[in-house]
Amino acid sequence: MSAPTKSPRIRKDTRPTPAFTKLSALIPDENKLVFSTTADLQTKIKEKMTEYLESETDCYMLITGVAGHIVEALYEELERYGIRKVTRFTYEQTMESLIIRLMPGAPHEALTRSFCFEVMDKVESIPGYSRFSLSTVGATMFRFPGGRSKQGDAGFKPHDTRRRRHGGPSVMVEVGYSESLSALRCDAQWWLENTGGQTRMVIIIEISKHPNALGLECWQMIGPNQGVHRKSIPRRSDYTQYFDIDHAGAVTPAGCDLVIPYRTLFDTSQHGDPDIIVSAGELSEWARYVYDDFQ
Repeated sequence: MSAPTKSPRIRKDTRPTPAFTKLSALIPDENKLVFSTTADLQTKIKEKMTEYLESETDCYMLITGVAGHIVEALYEELERYGIRKVTRFTYEQTMESLIIRLMPGAPHEALTRSFCFEVMDKVESIPGYSRFSLSTVGATMFRFPGGRSKQGDAGFKPHDTRRRRHGGPSVMVEVGYSESLSALRCDAQWWLENTGGQTRMVIIIEISKHPNALGLECWQMIGPNQGVHRKSIPRRSDYTQYFDIDHAGAVTPAGCDLVIPYRTLFDTSQHGDPDIIVSAGELSEWARYVYDDFQ
């Protein structure tokens, strides 16, 4: 494996997704590599994990020259060596390129799990619903048309319409340090624009330390849905809600609640379509709980 990388090969039949191209451009040259062997890439990943272990940022690596079957083999190898838990894959077959996000030393797992509990509790409180109404997806690898695949940190999908491995997530959660916010926004764009409408919201959770702070951005597709000019103005991905929570748990904007629209999370209408609402007070309580794990 060598650096810097050569330009990715682009197949003529399809074009790479804008989100993947944008994310690739954010990755520094020292983290761009050409694939040689799975064993060599494992060594490079371990070296980067050690390098970033004490830093407060995520590490993104761009690996070019990666055929689809290699991605599958690499995924299994990282599982065998206990590395996969701190890695997230985004694969673009049109470029034969793989982006790996490393999260060494970060409290991603506990933070993600506690936020998902908040959402699940809200769903359980809806009459006629239970914890089995939603399936959580964890860091599942999802595959989509065009030879594209991706992992997120966590997510949800309705159990009644997307059982087992069928269907992608309706809501995804991506977690990272504040220094990686631009890359996390590319991740949100990827989910919204490359899943055929299956993913309808992405919640970014941004971690800061010294002092402790959390930022949340809820991303959705926005733009005209109807009207004479609807075809001339394409829909685009952007954030529709944001929250900053400081070290004391104060939430900005004050008094605003996080709202996950019912039909964003579920595919079918029933029981009046009640939105899932996490109040500002609940966000504050959750953040102060999370900060205890930052010590």
